[in-house]
Amino acid sequence: MHFWHSNVTDNWFLVICHWSFVTDNWFLVICHWSFVTGHLSLVKGQRTNDQLLIQPTKISSSG
Repeated sequence: MHFWHSNVTDNWFLVICHWSFVTDNWFLVICHWSFVTGHLSLVKGQRTNDQLLIQPTKISSSG
């Protein structure tokens, strides 16, 4: 499992995590965390052949 940290804005940073399954396909998960609002934005995508299909999904988490 690998983690990449990249600064998107002054208060936002990008974290990409990808898991390898026993199958020939893998999933790409992009997580955006904001320390100010605490809002979580999750983007899940599935890669097939040489093309990456990304399905954006916003998840609001308050707590």
